Amino acid sequence: MNNNALKLLAMAVVVLITILIALEFSGRNESAVPHDVLYPELKSRINDVTSIAITRHGDDGKLTISRETDKWVVSERDSYSASVGKIREVLLAIADARILERKTSNPERYRVLGIQAPDTDDGSGIEIAITGDGFDYALIIGNSAQSDYRYVRIADQAQGLLIDHDPDLPDSSGGWLLPDIVDIDAAMVRAVTINHPDGESIHIAKDTEEDSAYTVNDIPAGRELSYPGVVNGMAGVLKDLTLEDVRKSEPGEQAVIAAFETFDGLQLSIQSYKTDDGTWIELLADETGNEQATAINERVAGWQYKIVDYKANLLMRRWEDILRTPDSGTVPN
Repeated sequence: MNNNALKLLAMAVVVLITILIALEFSGRNESAVPHDVLYPELKSRINDVTSIAITRHGDDGKLTISRETDKWVVSERDSYSASVGKIREVLLAIADARILERKTSNPERYRVLGIQAPDTDDGSGIEIAITGDGFDYALIIGNSAQSDYRYVRIADQAQGLLIDHDPDLPDSSGGWLLPDIVDIDAAMVRAVTINHPDGESIHIAKDTEEDSAYTVNDIPAGRELSYPGVVNGMAGVLKDLTLEDVRKSEPGEQAVIAAFETFDGLQLSIQSYKTDDGTWIELLADETGNEQATAINERVAGWQYKIVDYKANLLMRRWEDILRTPDSGTVPN
């Protein structure tokens, strides 16, 4: 092969490579649009949002969060206060989201990305509808991707998308609720008394805030505590006590009553009801000359709260939970 032929072949190879690169780049541009904002106008309207509706698959999958005059509430929880922090976190994640890639438009492939509408037979997607004065956005949230991204689909469009944010939608209604019930440091608790309906009672107390151990009264004869400090958790229940769910107060029977007294004069009673779906509590503070008690009652009156199991167990402790097993010297499970 002469030099001219070699030069022509080399030029042909260069042209072919150039064409292939151009085709690849063009193909990428069809699916990758890193400068496209998912909802370009949402961020400027975020303070005008009046309602957020979350729909999951199933009969009980609807949750509506609405803005009233001075607060956000969860409609399906008797208008209990919603967490403004969680609302803002989710709205900003969606408002700031940019499209990284355009994915499938084939409904048969939605399952792979988790972007099926929740009202379909196999709908694993979560629809979030954001409404305000003059605007309405509906987005189906699918599977997480690469830990920081999420597959989504605008509800009235067929195109699946990969966005550069991962909106953290709570798994249950409790994640949207204002979580705080009370928050009282354990050092401030002077005494705790737990009374069971069958008459069993445990009373612990200490003399000063600085004391690290509580005295346990009336330990049954011949028995001893399973280990030093086993009752300290009972005094720590009020520290960062938060809810998992909430409902209007319902008449209950066979309540376990835990009475707390603090060094600054607060007297707080907690009634605990164990049910098939967990433990629900109801609080009442003695307002006699105590502003803190008044504030607590204004917040919790008329409500029952579902709480985590380990806190519930501390509120309903019995002697068998804090004493060594008879004759064995072992600590009960």
